[in-house]
Amino acid sequence: MNTYIWKAKDNNGIIHSGEVQARNPTLAKAYLSENNLYIKRLKEKKRNTFFSKKRPSHKSIHTLYKSLFNLVTANIPLSTGLNILVKVNTDKRLEKCIKNIHECILTGDSFYNSIRRQPELRNTVTNSILENAESAGNLKLGLSQIINYLERTQSLKQKIKKALTYPCIILISTILIFAFLTIFIIPEFEKLFNTYHATLPYSTKLIFSFSSVIRENINTGILFFISTILTLRIFKKYLKTTVDKFSFKLFYLGRIRKYFINSNIFRTLSTSMSANIDIILALQLANKTTNNSVYNHAFRKIIDQLRNGNALHAALDESTLFSPIDIQIVMVAERTGGFAQAFDQIATGYEREIDDVITRFSSTAEPLIMLLLGLLVGGFVLAMYLPIFKLGSVF
Repeated sequence: MNTYIWKAKDNNGIIHSGEVQARNPTLAKAYLSENNLYIKRLKEKKRNTFFSKKRPSHKSIHTLYKSLFNLVTANIPLSTGLNILVKVNTDKRLEKCIKNIHECILTGDSFYNSIRRQPELRNTVTNSILENAESAGNLKLGLSQIINYLERTQSLKQKIKKALTYPCIILISTILIFAFLTIFIIPEFEKLFNTYHATLPYSTKLIFSFSSVIRENINTGILFFISTILTLRIFKKYLKTTVDKFSFKLFYLGRIRKYFINSNIFRTLSTSMSANIDIILALQLANKTTNNSVYNHAFRKIIDQLRNGNALHAALDESTLFSPIDIQIVMVAERTGGFAQAFDQIATGYEREIDDVITRFSSTAEPLIMLLLGLLVGGFVLAMYLPIFKLGSVF
């Protein structure tokens, strides 16, 4: 059950307000109408996201759309098909969502509106494709385009995650090992060597001093770290543009991020144009997939230029976010009308670029991280055991 906050007027013109529980907005409106209330406002009550369940996995959502596509292909009515999906679904987080869609359709709602009302399936691109497909009476084609879009975008995300996972694990392990040595092991060596009152090598003294500073200020460091995170979250809106600009300048990662955003943009545009979505709306949908203030600002200008009658390739060129080759391909597409194929070609090109950058990043980052780990551990071992090696001078 969902909770809806409502404000309505009765037959005497008196304003009432309150909350009502219903499976969907249509049933909530029906309940209020039965009580002779004329709705002025109805919205779903937001839940506490900290304690709420996580969204269904991408795999579950992809499986749902594939199942819907198979049902439509087999000419099974949606109400019957959804009833089957409720029984065979294995993801508990998606079970309620499927039930809500089924109930919305039984109350006479369109398939697009039934999907759009589910927070778990809230995706501007897929919802727009569904709306156009249902309006055109070709739901099968729309679902096919959604499946292809989800597969391509998720495949790209998985490539990037896979490439970054190993270096991140090694880096985190290095930090944890270094912290463990600094806080627990080094003090024991310091106690041992202090009992002999001997002159220690400079490297050993340096490590003892560093360990002492870390241990004495560890609470301050933790508080500083937490306060920094909280400050960044509070001022996230104001710092977003600066952070987004800086993220493009990071070694290798900046290029991966930019190529990933560009690939998503052109993949969304390609899918949107294949679904016969208007170019302005397609650009707005692509803009929502970026989650980057630099691109958001640039796309607002691009859309304004198109509304003023300027060519798409000229607007993209002025943004300086896309390569000259992209601009040339778009220019040719404007003449031939093959936008979907052109955008798909550009998106595929960026995916190849990401593969190349990831390969170079992996071949560069992994040896560097292993070298860093070796230097830290080797330096520690050398500094701790050097006094023991020089038994004649220390003991």
